[in-house]
Amino acid sequence: PIRVPGLLGGHPPLHATAAGKVLLAWQPEPELKRLLRPPLKRFTSRTITDRARLMTELARTRRNGYAQVWSEWFDDLVSVAAPVRNHRANVIAALAVGLPESRCDKAKIVVMGKAAMKAAMKAQQKERLSAIRLILAEFKRIEVDERIEVDDARALAVLDKMVKQRRDSAAQYAGGFLAERLCAV
Repeated sequence: PIRVPGLLGGHPPLHATAAGKVLLAWQPEPELKRLLRPPLKRFTSRTITDRARLMTELARTRRNGYAQVWSEWFDDLVSVAAPVRNHRANVIAALAVGLPESRCDKAKIVVMGKAAMKAAMKAQQKERLSAIRLILAEFKRIEVDERIEVDDARALAVLDKMVKQRRDSAAQYAGGFLAERLCAV
């Protein structure tokens, strides 16, 4: 089995993930230079670390409308991602799907890419979709880390904890914003 660490609040490598490549593909050149400072870290033997080759890959992503990676971040992990756009057609997020390379072929990846694009385009309620993905990722993390199936009681406990964390974060942000405003006066 493939084990991908929980990334809640983490920063996966942009150059080695399908979602990262989607987010990079539509960035202006100055932003790409800032985000892709050499050296690009190698995670597997397939990680693209050459900037020119990565630029070719990003052009292919724009042309296809989705990105794909084959064991670039983790061995045996294939993923596909499509851009999620706002009302101005700016790329604001990526919708990604992954599976073991040992269970995938090139034809499947094209189908997955198109499905990810379709789902991303239908994502009109971005905040709701984002919240659902965050919750499902936490459930999956628990199932993988603790090797249990999340039952209703545990799901409610997880939701309660996540709501409390968000409320605390919002309160801290508001408190910091008010303190900053007071100092500016």
